[in-house]
Amino acid sequence: MYEVDVKKGDIIIVASDGLFDNVYDKDIEKIVTSISDSESTSAQEIGIEDLLSRTLIFLGIVQTSIKKYWGW
Repeated sequence: MYEVDVKKGDIIIVASDGLFDNVYDKDIEKIVTSISDSESTSAQEIGIEDLLSRTLIFLGIVQTSIKKYWGW
């Protein structure tokens, strides 16, 4: 078991190996930073948390498909 100190404004990502085995941590960090700092219309309309979830799920699916079907 791990303990991690969190503070207001921290973003916690809970996901399965479908994401973490297929997407590099640095890429997840880039996406989270980009969307969190975004003032885009889509981020404001659907909410940053929802947009982050959708983006990370999509990226996990794409990366899994690439590895599975093309062996990359």
